[in-house]
Amino acid sequence: MGYSATLRAIQAAERRQQRGSQKRLRELERQTKEQAKLSAIEQARLEVETFESGLEVLLSVHKEQGEIWDWAKFAMALPPHPPRKFSRHELRARQRADHPAIAQASVQDEQEYQVALQAHAEEMMQWERMT
Repeated sequence: MGYSATLRAIQAAERRQQRGSQKRLRELERQTKEQAKLSAIEQARLEVETFESGLEVLLSVHKEQGEIWDWAKFAMALPPHPPRKFSRHELRARQRADHPAIAQASVQDEQEYQVALQAHAEEMMQWERMT
C-alpha cells in the first residue's frame, strides 16, 4: 500500500467518523426535540390539573363551615390597657451607682415605652375595627 492509498484510507476513516458524529448529533437533537415536546405536554397536563383543582376549591367553598364567631364577645370587649412607663434600666444603673450610664438607661427606658405605645396604638385600632 502506497502513500496515497494510506492517505485516502485515513481520509475515509475521518469522513466515517465525522458522519458518525453528525449522526449522533442529529439523534441527540431529535431526542431533545422529543423531550421538549413531552415536557410541553407534561406542563400542559400540570396546568390543567392545577386549574381543575382551583376550580374544585372554588366550587366547594360554600360547603365548608367557617369558624364560629361570638359577636357578643366582640361587642362587649374592653379596650386594651395603655402601657405603663417603667424605669427598670435607670433604677439598675442607680443601684450600681453608675452615674454615666443613668442617662443612657433613661433613654433606653423611654425607647421601650415608645415601642409599647406603638403596639398599644395598633391594638386600639384593631379593637376599634372589631367593635
